[in-house]
Amino acid sequence: MKETHCPMKVPEFSRGHTVCELMSHNICYRKVCFWKTYAGLIQVPQNIPVETEVVYLNNNLIMTLSGGSFRNLSHCYALVLSNNKIRKIAQGSFSGLKFLSDLCLQNNLLSVLKTDMFVGLSDLRNLDVSNNNITAIHQGAFSHLKSLVKLFLNRNYFTSIDPVFFRGFPTSGRLSIESSTITVIEQLTFGKFTCLKILCLGGNNIAAVKCYMFVGLKSLLKLDLHTNNITEIEPGSFDSLFSIEKIDLSFNRLQALSIDWFLNLPRPVFLPMANHQRRWSKTCGSTCWLYFERAHGTISALDPFLPDTACDALSCGYAGQKAFSCKTHIKSKHFLKTNTIASV
Repeated sequence: MKETHCPMKVPEFSRGHTVCELMSHNICYRKVCFWKTYAGLIQVPQNIPVETEVVYLNNNLIMTLSGGSFRNLSHCYALVLSNNKIRKIAQGSFSGLKFLSDLCLQNNLLSVLKTDMFVGLSDLRNLDVSNNNITAIHQGAFSHLKSLVKLFLNRNYFTSIDPVFFRGFPTSGRLSIESSTITVIEQLTFGKFTCLKILCLGGNNIAAVKCYMFVGLKSLLKLDLHTNNITEIEPGSFDSLFSIEKIDLSFNRLQALSIDWFLNLPRPVFLPMANHQRRWSKTCGSTCWLYFERAHGTISALDPFLPDTACDALSCGYAGQKAFSCKTHIKSKHFLKTNTIASV
């Protein structure tokens, strides 16, 4: 057992990073830590001090979490269980963790997220179950997580996303299901996600964007669909995204970009478009940023050589930055080659 007193507070955490994202740096941002990594543990130790605020049990051989495993840790804010062999989480495993804010379960062997798995975690804000073997999520699996802001389900084995998966899921913040095997998004999957701000679906096998896919996402600011196999976008697919600022369609198989896809969006939107043409590399870099403005019915190609501050603003979707340099306007009803862009 190693108990570490660490008064340092991590500034990155306030900028939206979770404990899971900071684990590669082994940073502790709370005062009292229980640190037992690479120790060959096969179960959760019972001698964790009750005053512990952060528990690191990553990189062990734990296979099962039993009921009451953390029952005395009422002061714990963060629990890191990544890189174990966890296959089963029994009901009540997290009872007693009433103030837990961050739970990291990435790189384990979970195959199903069950309804009773996260009971008692009403204060949880960030949950990472990336890099597991998850193929199914039972109805109500997230219904106990009333304060959840960020959910990471990356690199699992979903082939479709069903509305049942997220029934009872708090809808604010970020949902990330990247680098899985998703081919289908069922109708009204996101119908009740009225407060979701960021949806990341990059690195999947989605071939077509249908008009019903994103219905309900009226507060969404960023939609990430990069590195799929998209060849088709139905007219009206983005019409319900009333707050959207950025749609990433880079690294897909689109042959042309139609301005009609975006005409019903109520506000300007940025469209990063990856360029694979080597002959463009010297003049346009690896990515072409496009800017659609409904008021003028135009799509503009933005100068790729923006200063860092402008690029940061652009990636956040802020309009009206003076640093943006429009090079070419493409009038309504015209098409722009994308993904294998040859010219603008």
